[in-house]
Amino acid sequence: MNTHNITNKVILVIEDDASLREIFCSILEFEGYEVKGVTNGQEALTYLLSLNKKNYPDSILLDISMPVMDGNTFLKEINIVPDLQRIPVVICSAHGKYESIPQIICKLEKPVEISKLCKTFNDLFDPKEGAVTIH
Repeated sequence: MNTHNITNKVILVIEDDASLREIFCSILEFEGYEVKGVTNGQEALTYLLSLNKKNYPDSILLDISMPVMDGNTFLKEINIVPDLQRIPVVICSAHGKYESIPQIICKLEKPVEISKLCKTFNDLFDPKEGAVTIH
C-alpha cells in the first residue's frame, strides 16, 4: 500500500471494459485513493457537470476507444468548461491517437503495468517523490 500523502485524492476512471475498470478502481483504491468508475465519456461528462466544482476529481484516468462518447470527444467537451480544464488527465489506451490538450500529463499503453499506473498517480499527487513525464 502507498505511504504517500494522498488522503482524499479522487480519481475518475473512464473505461468501457468492465473488467479493466474494476481492476483499475481496485488498484487505485488499494493505493489509498477515492475512485469513481464510469463506462464512457458521456457518463463521465454528465457526472462532472452534476458536481459542484469543489467536488471535482483530482485527476482522470481515460480510455480513448469507447462507445457512446469516446475519449477524444470527452477531451474536447471538458476543454470547453474552464473549471474542467484544470483536472489532470492520464490517458490509458491501446490506441495512439488522442486530442492534444494541456491537461494530459501522460499516456499509459495498454496493457499497463500495475506499478506504472500507481507510480503515475503517486508522482502526480506527491511530486517530491518523482516526476510524471509527459509523453
